[in-house]
Amino acid sequence: MTRTIGSLLICAGILMHGRPAGAIAAASALNSNPTASRIQLTNECKDFNVQIHNLVSVRKLREAEDALNAVLKTTMASDPTCAAVVMGDLAALMSLSGRPVEAEKYAEDSLNRFSSVGTVGDEILVRPLQVLATSRLRQGRLHEARQAFDVLRSLPIEKPESLALVHGLSAALLEAEGRLEEAEAEYAGALDAWEQAGKKNSVDSAAVLNGLACLYIKEKRLDEALKTVNHELSIVNSAEGALPMDRIAALNVRATAYAKRSEWRNARNDLQIAVSIAEQESRLDRDFFVDLLTAYAYTLRKDHCSREARSVQARASALASHHGAATVIDTSQLLQKR
Repeated sequence: MTRTIGSLLICAGILMHGRPAGAIAAASALNSNPTASRIQLTNECKDFNVQIHNLVSVRKLREAEDALNAVLKTTMASDPTCAAVVMGDLAALMSLSGRPVEAEKYAEDSLNRFSSVGTVGDEILVRPLQVLATSRLRQGRLHEARQAFDVLRSLPIEKPESLALVHGLSAALLEAEGRLEEAEAEYAGALDAWEQAGKKNSVDSAAVLNGLACLYIKEKRLDEALKTVNHELSIVNSAEGALPMDRIAALNVRATAYAKRSEWRNARNDLQIAVSIAEQESRLDRDFFVDLLTAYAYTLRKDHCSREARSVQARASALASHHGAATVIDTSQLLQKR
């Protein structure tokens, strides 16, 4: 079966794999460490959360994942509340790492465990619900994503950080539904909320800018898109807690804007950098890497680098075939005008 990835260069970093605006802005889901401060945890569990926070803050995602999996084996039966927290941390980490299938699984487990341990504050459910909705959105399951979002929206939340996540996720859903004017208003609300939370120049705000740039591209407001994504990159390149996937997402969207202007050399250069970064991420989602390589090959062809394009495309095809991919990417409509 052939799948047309018309969105491969149309904000693939947002709706497919990156850290989308507030949504795949599980942004500092681990960095802000919300779980440790809103429910009663043992000192051992609190110390462990600090350890995970420190690992993520210096971009040691593999070490963080290994530590989370190791502690999960010991806390599953002995400390169900901590196990629920750890599951939520793993969900956020999978989201940050561009692995939506695993993110969804861990988010569901976290929510189920929280429901089994008794009453928890509504704010503690925001992150796993947000990761659940956005992981489904990344997988193209819009109806299920909105179901999770409706539960999230029903919570009586007041904290600016949580409100920012709700606005950002709402924007991503509205954008996916083609309701761009409403989505733009929600992105603005998310930026305001992050500013109120004292995170105007954080990776969370950068994720919102990523979504907003994508929206501008869809509306053919390319100058605004480039201005917005350049602002995002300036934040991502200097903000504490920024991860490789954040930069990949920004470069991917900027490449889309350049491609829409037929600036193929610029688009090619951005995707070359994105591929180079992705190659260093050993646990990156395979489908995303195949898509990224295919997009890079496409821009190479458009920039008259046919030999290199064939080499990159062959690599993408081999990777897809090696992992048993059931679909073939149709590049003919990659940058079809919408």
